[in-house]
Amino acid sequence: MRMVRSGDTTDRSVERTPPWGVRWGTALAAAALAVTVAPPAARAQIAPAAPPANSPGDSIANAPALATNAAAAPAEQAPDLVVLEADTLIDDQIARTVTAEGDVQVRYQGRTMRADRLIYNLDTGQVQAEGNVEIVAEDGTATYAERVEADEGLNVAVATELRARLGENGALAARSVVRHGPGESELSNVIYTSCPICETGDRPPTWSLRARSAVQDRESRTILYRGAVLEVVGVPVLYMPVFAHPDPSVGRASGFLPPDFGRNTRLGTFYQQPYFWAISPYQDMTISAQVNSHVHPLLGVEYRKRFWSGELLAQTTFTYEQEFDDRGRTTGDETLRSSLFATGRFQISDYWDWGFGAERISDDQYLRRYSLRGPGAVRGPYIGDASRLISQLYAIGQDEDSYSSVSLVSFQGLRTSDSSNLLPVILPYAELDRVFADPLFDGQLRLQGSTAVLQRSVGADSARASVSATWRKDAILGPGIVVAPFAQARGDLYHNETSADHFETFGRGLGYAGTEISWPFMRAGENVDFVVEPIVMAAYGVDETSDPRIRNEDSLGFELDDSNLFRANAAPNYDLWEPGGRVSAGVRATARARTGQSASLLFGRRWRDEAA
Repeated sequence: MRMVRSGDTTDRSVERTPPWGVRWGTALAAAALAVTVAPPAARAQIAPAAPPANSPGDSIANAPALATNAAAAPAEQAPDLVVLEADTLIDDQIARTVTAEGDVQVRYQGRTMRADRLIYNLDTGQVQAEGNVEIVAEDGTATYAERVEADEGLNVAVATELRARLGENGALAARSVVRHGPGESELSNVIYTSCPICETGDRPPTWSLRARSAVQDRESRTILYRGAVLEVVGVPVLYMPVFAHPDPSVGRASGFLPPDFGRNTRLGTFYQQPYFWAISPYQDMTISAQVNSHVHPLLGVEYRKRFWSGELLAQTTFTYEQEFDDRGRTTGDETLRSSLFATGRFQISDYWDWGFGAERISDDQYLRRYSLRGPGAVRGPYIGDASRLISQLYAIGQDEDSYSSVSLVSFQGLRTSDSSNLLPVILPYAELDRVFADPLFDGQLRLQGSTAVLQRSVGADSARASVSATWRKDAILGPGIVVAPFAQARGDLYHNETSADHFETFGRGLGYAGTEISWPFMRAGENVDFVVEPIVMAAYGVDETSDPRIRNEDSLGFELDDSNLFRANAAPNYDLWEPGGRVSAGVRATARARTGQSASLLFGRRWRDEAA
């Protein structure tokens, strides 16, 4: 290590007043330079006040006081202290510069600059760094360059071959950068992407934006490009004379989103332009205007808001158009047509949540005619589809041993044969499910309750309440054979409308008992485990003759499949019942990957002693 001092000047007092506080240049000009001899690097700490420096003839070995003070400096860096480390420090008093060479590192007010060589001008406060320059800001973001000119606060003024990270995923590179003011920088021959960059450099990013020049405005936090070209996998696909987007550090900003355009048989040629409005950090709105060649324009609004206890999402569309029949022909007068899909869920307590789901359209053909999506999304415990929309208000409670829910549900049929007057409104549907471990013969006891109240504008109303107790015990015998006896007792109470304003109340008692036997065989693999499991189930249910007073309201879509092949009562829900004896036999094969994925295959058959 060496330190070279040129010139005969001994008075190194401050020759200019800093605009604020004690800056890096002021500290150097005050000659408060303490050098710690600790190979292989020289370290200088520059403080706002220090004794005068030694005379030009003094060597480092003749300055024990300074070395001692540096060694005794606290580990924590003071806010106004500059720490400079390098293999070599050259203090040139004639040129009024301090030069650091070899593994240079400067730390000041949370910022760090690293370079192969650094020159600091004592008069102007300008910093010139060359070779593998890296500047790390207070927030941890890093900027790289081959050559940098910066002010005494380490703010870049000019840079060449610059590379920078913007936000969490953004990456930017430029041939050169010129800083025009405190908040604006101009970049030339720039490229930007938010996709992961291949470390080996043999593949281009999925998409990137190249431009002749770009201006980064830190006050508005935007980047404006001129002569921009959008590339996908390195192939140019779109040229834009001028293009702008928010700085990735913004997170969210209001502005126009990429448009959607195309052509199909229903809309003809269409163009949709969305605008995103960042109302606040916890709510936003997207407004979309769409023009079509075959139908009238369409306006869409999406609103999102996050609360401390949950979140809300609402999507709606509007148009002023005639109605369409199932062949796409217009009919009637022009009128306001619309759709609404909304959902929200909020936490009441550690056990209870409440929420809602809304699905409504003005007429059956509206979604299909305008190629709109909406049905089929999860907006609550019950999911609609393209033929039937479901609106619901619900509350759900759940923990490791119990499940509770209560829901108010209404339907909108979208098929030609559907009549809204015949579709029921459920006021309410409620479930209670509680599991008790080891209460009886070391088995599991499950208590269930359910109720449903159905009301119609046209047709008979009905109500049902059910309670049941189910017991099951799994025991392993001999060479891994699983024997599981089970039993259930259930009672149903009905209150049905027999004629206008006349109701009949009646009930029934049901039950079954049986055993399921399985013998699983497993073969463990390096990446996948295979399980083959023969299964036999035999059960007998009470021979309850079908009561004509019981309307089948909840089991209309019954199908025998792998989900109920081995159920003791294959009839779903409550209104249907499977009487008499039944036996099911089959083989289930399952493959489970160590990554968590699984696939299964089931062969089986069910026999009954009488028709259900």
